[in-house]
Amino acid sequence: MERRWLVLILLFIVRTTIGIQYQSIASTSAFLVKDLGINNTQLGTLIGLYQAAGILLAFPGGVLGRRYGEKKIASLGLLLMTLSGALMAISGSILGITIGRFLCGIGAGLLGTVLTTMCMDWFTGKEIVASMAIFVSSWPFGLSIGLVLLSIVAQSTSWQMSFYLVSALSIASLLLVQLYKPAGPEAKLQSEGFKLSFNKIDFSLLFLAGGVWALFNVGFVIVPSFGPGYLRSLGFSLVDASYLASVVTWVVTPALMIGGYFSGKIGRPNLIMISSFLGIAIVMVLLPYMSSFLLPFLVLGLLFGAPAGLIMALPSEVLKRENRGPGMGVFQTVATAGQTFLPVVAGYLQDATGNNGVSLTYGGACLALAVVFLLAFRVIQSRAKEVALSNFA
Repeated sequence: MERRWLVLILLFIVRTTIGIQYQSIASTSAFLVKDLGINNTQLGTLIGLYQAAGILLAFPGGVLGRRYGEKKIASLGLLLMTLSGALMAISGSILGITIGRFLCGIGAGLLGTVLTTMCMDWFTGKEIVASMAIFVSSWPFGLSIGLVLLSIVAQSTSWQMSFYLVSALSIASLLLVQLYKPAGPEAKLQSEGFKLSFNKIDFSLLFLAGGVWALFNVGFVIVPSFGPGYLRSLGFSLVDASYLASVVTWVVTPALMIGGYFSGKIGRPNLIMISSFLGIAIVMVLLPYMSSFLLPFLVLGLLFGAPAGLIMALPSEVLKRENRGPGMGVFQTVATAGQTFLPVVAGYLQDATGNNGVSLTYGGACLALAVVFLLAFRVIQSRAKEVALSNFA
């Protein structure tokens, strides 16, 4: 197997750990509500807080990764995830859980940019869509594991044991990332620092691409985060609700890989992304009015799988190799900001209306808005190319 695919496997495993830890709050939410007395708004805040540190650290993480090496920054991030997971396990208060969750987010914030940059450094051309699709599939794969495994561990032992387990997985990933070695050109770039060579147009495109990714992810995480609570309100048990909601995350993992491969072959990225976004929006808006849920969750898993690699490839249409780290920092900052604050709105709407299905409708609205962001990206990109051609002429 060629080295770049071994690197992709390594990054897949490490990023899976991040997905498991992200899901830890939602998977133990029933026990946290019972033992600590938190409400749905606080639950949504804890879910989004994981991303809060990334707002401040995504850009510096990209710069530091390019300057000192992505491996070192990734190791620091995993070390923070290990320590903060243990802190959450020994905490007996909402304050301790909140501090631990924020520290987990610091580690994830550092990892989010550098892992993506590490993947992009090894793949170019037609392989970028497929490789990024496989890379991002590690996130829902981790959510799937966390949604089922951590719920079972919490129910059979304690919610504290679920956090200890996640901490142990972070240690394993920390050891694994020590095997990573950068490609030759990237090693030279790390010694030279970086060049902040993107202009206002590039910044606007990175902002819009980050917005598309944020809205897409928020729509997705609402299903495993708020879906089980909605199903429990209909009479499902905790384990049954978790299993049923996890159908989306289990289906989306292979769908991402297959979708990434065929999306690159079809060559119609805009059509694939827009049709997927609108299809997801329609299903999520209608979901609270359905009496059967297995088929809709299967459909959602398939639809979420098609466009992810294409979205993550959008920054590669803007960035040059020498400013990839800082540029991905801009992209991740915007994406992280959206993933931090938008889930809080879902929790607030649920508390304010008393309707457990409104969060799913809200997730559908996020996907509809992603269409607007994507169209704005293409319009600005097209106009920039026209200007460049006229100047050249």
